[in-house]
Amino acid sequence: MSLSIEKAHLINVLKGHKTLILNLSWNLDGKILATAGLDGLIRLWDMAEDGKEAGMLEGFTNYALCLSWGPDNHNLAAGTHQKTIDIWDIEKRKFRFSLRGHRDSVNTLSWSADGKWLASGSYDGEVKIWNLENGELLHTEHVEGSFSSCTVFSESKFIVLGDMRGAIYLLSKDSTQRARLEVPFTPQPEPEDEYDIPLQLIAALKSEDEGTRLGAIQSLEEYKDEHTVDAIGKLLEYDDKNIWDAAITSLVRIRTRHAGAVILRAVKFGHEGMESLIIIASGMLGGVIMAEPLVSAMEDEYPAVRKLAFHLLRIYVRMWGGLEKFVNNGYQHRDESTRQAVFDYLRRHGYS
Repeated sequence: MSLSIEKAHLINVLKGHKTLILNLSWNLDGKILATAGLDGLIRLWDMAEDGKEAGMLEGFTNYALCLSWGPDNHNLAAGTHQKTIDIWDIEKRKFRFSLRGHRDSVNTLSWSADGKWLASGSYDGEVKIWNLENGELLHTEHVEGSFSSCTVFSESKFIVLGDMRGAIYLLSKDSTQRARLEVPFTPQPEPEDEYDIPLQLIAALKSEDEGTRLGAIQSLEEYKDEHTVDAIGKLLEYDDKNIWDAAITSLVRIRTRHAGAVILRAVKFGHEGMESLIIIASGMLGGVIMAEPLVSAMEDEYPAVRKLAFHLLRIYVRMWGGLEKFVNNGYQHRDESTRQAVFDYLRRHGYS
């Protein structure tokens, strides 16, 4: 979608992406618009032809948080969720190379005016300067925070960056000069149910569009904190088997005890077929991961969760060849007194 600034009316709607659009960027002559979606696609639109789709970048399998055109209008840089910067030749629609070095998602990019180097900023709090002639990392500057925007200016000698705490940084390309401007602001308190994941993914998880939700949960597997697991678990409330499959697949691939606990508690929703899916997921996670969640679930407030936990525990105890082996393996990360207490607890409930 684009707007006429003078008359401020809608002049076109570009349709193609089936999920949340994360970023867009015009080339310098304004003829081509590049858009990146949570579907992992970068689409190109010919604005000289009234927004006709001009193709997509074949083989791009990640999703881009930011896009930036080179000054020659032929090269496009994409900062990705997988911590890379991918450079594409747009004329040939071919991938050229990746720049690797960031420790978190790359969310802002800016080319130098001569197209010889590129500045990148990341959630890892680092800005990196890259030589685009050979892919060499020229310099890394670190700050306490996460960059949200950057631009190169003044004959490509300086980089200005904004971070997520409201500070503005001015850096020289050769790192000999550095300044920081604090912008006063009052942070708004986050709701208690907000999750420690990128805002784009939070929005996607809450989307009414099924494709957007599914794309989001497939992108969450690198965030292994408990808040993210809870965010994925909320999708199990939907009475839609496709969404359950995608959510549980993500939880299984995260492979943490908290993910196992969230999977177990999904049976409380009472969806037809959910219990079978949970049993399969539990088997994929295995007894070492599932032991503690299963024992905790024996005291759950929901009868359906307790019943399933008792059933799965009997299966796992038999698989491990007895209660003692099950506890020793499933609680190997705990001290001996804890293992003994769990052993005694399960034996009192009839396990042997």
